[in-house]
Amino acid sequence: MAVAGCSLRWNNILNVIRQSSIYGIMAVGMTFVILTGGIDLSVGSILAVAGALAAGMLKAGAALPWVVLVALAVGATIGLANGVIVTVGRITPFVTTLGMMSIGRSLTLIYCQGYPISGFNPSFATSAAATFSASPSPSWSSS
Repeated sequence: MAVAGCSLRWNNILNVIRQSSIYGIMAVGMTFVILTGGIDLSVGSILAVAGALAAGMLKAGAALPWVVLVALAVGATIGLANGVIVTVGRITPFVTTLGMMSIGRSLTLIYCQGYPISGFNPSFATSAAATFSASPSPSWSSS
């Protein structure tokens, strides 16, 4: 089946799923936030900060368990800061997370100096393209 130059093949469908898997994972977490009447606009920016830091550490040769631990700690710390500002500071979640979104984007741009992080070890690209519980993981470029 072809639609305007696109072919609907299993590999293309898997590629779309693979490319959108990160958004699906974030959506699951955001579902719980929204169900409890909250809002968090900073989720994507926190992911960017943690992801850029993890990519920089991997490129520098850090061990994967250490990288995962640091990335999770950075995300949890920023989330904790959001929570403290909302509960102790009594600032609305919309305003708090909007500000944290800007801070997260800025930190990511400063850390990356406006450039993508590339040049990973080819073995990382091979291991990152594996499947998890019959679900494809996101594709990573090693260039």
